[in-house]
Amino acid sequence: NNFDVEFNIESADLQKQLPPLAMQMLLENCFNHNVVSNSKPLHIKVYSSVNSLTVENNLQKKQNPDSTGQGLKNIEGRYRFAGVDAVKIESDENRFCVTIPLIMPN
Repeated sequence: NNFDVEFNIESADLQKQLPPLAMQMLLENCFNHNVVSNSKPLHIKVYSSVNSLTVENNLQKKQNPDSTGQGLKNIEGRYRFAGVDAVKIESDENRFCVTIPLIMPN
């Protein structure tokens, strides 16, 4: 009851790819930076739209997160290395959202 994850991936996007470990890092960030408890459950949504994948969570910031700040920088670097510079990060007082491009397989 401390968290839930909702997936809504378009069937056409299931054949597309992400850089190695990108999804793992995005989900780890949700847990590393937010309070997760029975009284404050974490809600994560993973969905695709127009050749991109979005991981969104309700925002309940930890006071002192165990973070080096490298997770999102690593993902951005992997996309730059692939010649794609389109990682989009959005945040407001209620939610945190990262959208990354889906890559067509060779």
